[in-house]
Amino acid sequence: MKIRKELPQFTGENALLLVTGEQSAKLYAAKNGIIEEIEPHTILNPRYTDREGFFAEKRDAEFASGSVYEPKKLYIRTKFLHWLRDEIDHLDHKSKFASIYLFSPDFMTREVYAILPDEICDRIRFNIRGNLVEERPFILLRRIRDEIEKIIGQKVPRKEDARKLLGKDEFRDIK
Repeated sequence: MKIRKELPQFTGENALLLVTGEQSAKLYAAKNGIIEEIEPHTILNPRYTDREGFFAEKRDAEFASGSVYEPKKLYIRTKFLHWLRDEIDHLDHKSKFASIYLFSPDFMTREVYAILPDEICDRIRFNIRGNLVEERPFILLRRIRDEIEKIIGQKVPRKEDARKLLGKDEFRDIK
């Protein structure tokens, strides 16, 4: 799908937008004003038929112990991170990405950096924090634009309509 003019266009640059959550991820490829969703993926919690787990109960001034059913969080996260590493390696070999933009919650950022090879980590331009898996790609691009404007600053209005409203005399030397 086409990217609006006021958003980053990634002209001449192959970019990967890597959006992760706790158990889900979406990958977008952007190049020359076009963004495409590559691979959405979610690891669901396993459903067990037996409800074994640890529990504690007080009966007649005695404690009995057992267990409460709880999903294996570490197993699920490890499975997700292995899938993510394999998928990014495959995509990187297929189409070499010049830049990578990471959207990840605070608690996942360190783990994502840990599983990725150093050559891929070096190409991560921005790490935007937050669980943005459910967001549309244009909102992600807007977040990238905002991060760029924080660093560089916005000197002239980006839209042509804003330039016309402000007057042409002020912007003659910029063109």
